[in-house]
Amino acid sequence: MAIRVAKIFVANALKLNLVALLLIGFTSCDSSGRKRPIGYGKVGPIADLEAKEVIDAQKIALLVRRDAEGIYGMSTLCPVELRPLKAHRADSGPVLFCDVCGSEYDENGHVLKGEAKRGLPFYELVAAEGVPGGPVDTLYARIGIEVSESWRLPFPKQSKK
Repeated sequence: MAIRVAKIFVANALKLNLVALLLIGFTSCDSSGRKRPIGYGKVGPIADLEAKEVIDAQKIALLVRRDAEGIYGMSTLCPVELRPLKAHRADSGPVLFCDVCGSEYDENGHVLKGEAKRGLPFYELVAAEGVPGGPVDTLYARIGIEVSESWRLPFPKQSKK
């Protein structure tokens, strides 16, 4: 009987801990405190970035760009609402905005106005050889693990088949 009571107690305690973790992870008093779950998201073939400077990886809500220093990825989810941002052209240039909270961001992810207290997060990118079982020459993003806005993945050399 005592063992059964102990098992029920432990099971209920684990459920309460899980609920507490979910509440802490997905709600916050700070309007910029919400974070995306950690994991890898497939961006696509690295070769796509040879032909163009921007890939809009909508399935994982990421804007991937290439510049002289390398490749980088910026989230296109509102950090306040965790909802996809929409784009429009303003007098100052391209703007990403959240139609729920009203936050607006410039093309580099800096807050222009609204509830957001911080800019859009940037995520580390990795070539397929860093992801076990991934196809060769594919780019992945480490979603949920933020890096500096200046972080770049050097443009990977294409492997010969």
